[in-house]
Amino acid sequence: MRSKHFLILLVLVLCLLSLSLAEQKTFNAWWGLYSQSMIGAVNNLEDNLIWQDYFKKTGIRIKFYHPPFGKEAENFNLAIASGDLSDIFHVLYYNGTVPSYPGGWDKAIEDKAIIRLNELLPKYAPNYYKMLKSNPDIYKTLLTPGGSIVCIAPIADVWKPWGGLYIRKDWLDEFKLPVPVTYNDWYRVLKTFKDKKGAVMQLLYVGFHMYDAFNAGYNAPYGFYQVNGTVKHGLLENGMREYLSMMNKWYKEGLIDKDFYAVRDYYPKESAVISGKYGAFFSYNGFAYYETLGKSKDPKFELIAVAPPVKKKGDKLHIGQRVRNMYVNLTGPAVFITTKCKEPETILKFFDYFYSPEGSIYWTYGIEGKTFVYENNKPKFTDLAASGGRTPYNWNCVLSGGFGYQKDRDAANPNMSKKEYEAGFVWGSNNDGAYGLPDSLPFTKEEQEKVSKIMTDVTTYAEENIPKFITGAIPLSQYSKFISQLKKIGLEEVVKIYQNAYDRYQGIKVGD
Repeated sequence: MRSKHFLILLVLVLCLLSLSLAEQKTFNAWWGLYSQSMIGAVNNLEDNLIWQDYFKKTGIRIKFYHPPFGKEAENFNLAIASGDLSDIFHVLYYNGTVPSYPGGWDKAIEDKAIIRLNELLPKYAPNYYKMLKSNPDIYKTLLTPGGSIVCIAPIADVWKPWGGLYIRKDWLDEFKLPVPVTYNDWYRVLKTFKDKKGAVMQLLYVGFHMYDAFNAGYNAPYGFYQVNGTVKHGLLENGMREYLSMMNKWYKEGLIDKDFYAVRDYYPKESAVISGKYGAFFSYNGFAYYETLGKSKDPKFELIAVAPPVKKKGDKLHIGQRVRNMYVNLTGPAVFITTKCKEPETILKFFDYFYSPEGSIYWTYGIEGKTFVYENNKPKFTDLAASGGRTPYNWNCVLSGGFGYQKDRDAANPNMSKKEYEAGFVWGSNNDGAYGLPDSLPFTKEEQEKVSKIMTDVTTYAEENIPKFITGAIPLSQYSKFISQLKKIGLEEVVKIYQNAYDRYQGIKVGD
């Protein structure tokens, strides 16, 4: 009798399970991970604890396909060319400086590869749409030259520089030197490091630190910027000549790595940091990593983050990295809905939750009691979600990707030291961003092609010559000839293209 009852119960359970699976909607997603820290930590995002929980909550399942790491662009182009479209693409909005879709995202709409979202957002993604409309810069940044919103993009509550200038604090203390603020301060510090420790400053091979961390004080970025609405390029301005004159002096005095131009890498060699070759350098936020290695050789080894230098104490920087509120990062991936998707409204509702007040907490921290808890009314990750070392989170327990409104996740990480957390704020502390250009400008296809072609030649010529001005191989008296050649290559023409695109951007009206 019991056996008969058990069989009846089993049949009922299987029927209910089948009904549940039948009711669950499944969408296919081509989902690039684009993160070295996630590779190896995640086999498939379907195994992620938060995704699994959200699938249960919504009755919607995303079936992920992850292209091989490092071959995303190739794989994406093959999928486009073959017409083998998933319901969703999780792809870089920009691949370098150009849209990931060949010909741009307006072309993707024209090719019937993806759908335009403008008309759907107010009804089916009200939280996301409200965020775009209340932040004009985000709205205009996401608008294609043809006037379309094409993606669900990640928006950060706060964004801070991920890397910047480091200096040996133990040496500052040893020689009773204050943390350098001005270029003159830096000169005294580097001179002392050279004389007392035989140490130098690391410099990127092209002659600048990343994100203009050392040349921003001369209003001379290695790129485009604007002053009161007029677009400029740093290589054409007097500030660049001043910067190079200073660096030439420092190089002659042995304060800069004499072989800087031969090291074709963005970050310093670890051996140069821990051996004491570099007293100052630029790198990503990795205090725990560098100091662990450094202390193994010298127990007093200590680093601190330093703000980019200025000419005079109290000056503000107007270019370079800064702390931002409500920031959309278009150098990362975003979510696009393809024409193959039969229910784009469902997909929009599915992702829109992550832009609501409750959903942003869920996206950032996960499940209360499992992946985070509240301490003093502030979220804190549990051991399940947080991990130490160079990978800050357990990616099987925390969401990541090009969607959602993310709170300041680092503040909740128990494995991130106060020094690491505050570093980003230090690196952006003296920058008001007044001369910055929008992260995305509405170039036409023809403009983008011309910009890409000319700037390839400009970059090649600049990288060949800028280091020579620093080393003295080319005297600075010839800098005007350098500028003349840049103009012949077409840099002034590109400045005009940027000006036209910037004017169009400024004229965009945020509306329905």
